[in-house]
Amino acid sequence: MLLNEKGEGQQESVPAPSPAFHLPGRNTSNANAVQYLTETRGINTDIVSAFLDCGDIYEDAQHHNVVFVGRDEKHIPRYAHCRGTRDRFKQDVTGSDKSYGFCHQGSIDQLCVFEAPIDLLSFITLYPKNWQQTHYLSMGGVSSKALDHYLQEHPEIRQIYLCLDSDTAGEEACMRLAGLLPDHLSVTRLTPVKKDWNEVLLHRAELTGCRLYKVTVLSKARKESPVGMIRMSDVIRTEVSFLWKPYIPLGKCTILQGNPGEGKTYFAMQLCAACTNRKPLPEMEVMEPCNVIYQTAEDGLQDHPDQRRSVDHSLCGRRRAQTNQTKIQASDRKSPDQVL
Repeated sequence: MLLNEKGEGQQESVPAPSPAFHLPGRNTSNANAVQYLTETRGINTDIVSAFLDCGDIYEDAQHHNVVFVGRDEKHIPRYAHCRGTRDRFKQDVTGSDKSYGFCHQGSIDQLCVFEAPIDLLSFITLYPKNWQQTHYLSMGGVSSKALDHYLQEHPEIRQIYLCLDSDTAGEEACMRLAGLLPDHLSVTRLTPVKKDWNEVLLHRAELTGCRLYKVTVLSKARKESPVGMIRMSDVIRTEVSFLWKPYIPLGKCTILQGNPGEGKTYFAMQLCAACTNRKPLPEMEVMEPCNVIYQTAEDGLQDHPDQRRSVDHSLCGRRRAQTNQTKIQASDRKSPDQVL
């Protein structure tokens, strides 16, 4: 990881231009950060080492804070959160984009969501089995910004576990997030028996024999109907009949497309005439007169231009028009090719 590397701004994720984002300078040693995370916070040494090795955790040179880094899809730092190793200091680095939370990108379809990086690391310490395969995300609070962006970047995710704090803010945020998430996702609330996951980790010895969290299913994934499939060898071939070969088949949908004024409506009227008065179009087989339904969203039946009605009046009795049409405001009208 480069020292003092500059993150790229994302204009669409902030309401106004933000100050330039720079990661705090990295200390030559991570000793204070490791001691704080492993001894004070009780996080597993191997897990801390894994995040140190990829550069997502390090110790800053000036204040010896632990720095948690959030990166974009190009691995460029866009967010950083500092946590004091000698006091209770905690703060996002100026210019951080909270769309990019501290995270671990897994390989399966499960995502565990936390308020803070230390809770994320504490949860992995409590449940380390195959942890590298699961997605983990710290939102840096209870805003949905980081979660929304993470789901956009990882459409394969289907199961979300909201592991927010066991307090009023955490409970309200879980209900709000569950209501905002798409219905193809299953959402489950994992409520720690203590205030947060680090407290559970630090008091784990006192909780022997007890379940460390409560499970609440907030929403189940909508089951998608299976797509009907058929072998092409089972398809029975049938001959296609035409009204006007080879342009307009019978029993199929035919679309007339063209710019305004090029004669789409006039052609439709001519086609109606061909079906009702034995006056076929060029190279069209003569057919017995039949009834035609003509529906329009442009003009009233009584004010159709004369040239559109003048194709033939002899068998207008065979033409039918819908009478219970909903009145369309001028601002809502669409051209025929838009409607088609």
